[in-house]
Amino acid sequence: MAAPDLDFLPPSPLARWWGHGVLALGVAACGWAALRYVQADEARTAALAQLQPAASRAQAAAPVPRELQAEIDAAQAVAATLAVPWDAWFRALESVAVPGVHLTALQPEAAGRRVRIAGQAGDLQQALAYVDALERTPGFARVLLADHAVQEGAMPAQLRFTLTAEWGVP
Repeated sequence: MAAPDLDFLPPSPLARWWGHGVLALGVAACGWAALRYVQADEARTAALAQLQPAASRAQAAAPVPRELQAEIDAAQAVAATLAVPWDAWFRALESVAVPGVHLTALQPEAAGRRVRIAGQAGDLQQALAYVDALERTPGFARVLLADHAVQEGAMPAQLRFTLTAEWGVP
């Protein structure tokens, strides 16, 4: 079987110019669309710049409702409490041991990074030794003996004391 002989006609000069014309028209349309896109983007950026200060002024001028502010404050307090490394804090507090001193109450304040500690000791010297030892413990500072009193009717005599301290990350 012989291969078919196909006779192609050469393209006419009019068809060649027609193709070049359509191509040039397409390139011009793409250029025009790109120019319009750039102009629209510049207009959008300018409008956004004009609106931005007005939006920030509107936010600053509009006060937060009292109920919402109370909820925001409560949420921030909870977040501050959860952010405290409690485990490390308790380990540092437990590392201080003075014979004859027993802690009876802890009142940590996460927001102020302060703690109020109540305890019992055999005498004032033991309580002061505990204050001194806590002051030397990393993470505690400004340890002060807030008050102390001898417990009436206790045998043997017991000294109740309260101290305050500032604390940070041990």
